[in-house]
Amino acid sequence: MSIKVSLEELAPAVEGLETVAFLLTTSEDGSPHPANVPVTFTDGRFTVSAGRRSSRNCEDRPTVTLLWPNVGDESMSLLVDGVARVVSADDGVVVIEPTSAIWHRRP
Repeated sequence: MSIKVSLEELAPAVEGLETVAFLLTTSEDGSPHPANVPVTFTDGRFTVSAGRRSSRNCEDRPTVTLLWPNVGDESMSLLVDGVARVVSADDGVVVIEPTSAIWHRRP
């Protein structure tokens, strides 16, 4: 079961969530690359601190997903798709512009 979250509703949706999420990127060979990253949400954008491989993946394939698994009493997961931009490769700072979001629960 999925419930769409509008971009206007994203700020209240992430408020109170863990400050760590999974950043899902795509590797050079097309395989998924998950990484547990610290995340903040300010002015409608997410900022994460990513490792070398995640940063490189974001530079080469900027379509990414952030995942907060099993949130709340109903075990809902929040998935946010977006476009990543590496701000500082040296520090691993990546800014993600969200494009869509859903709450998801297993049927």
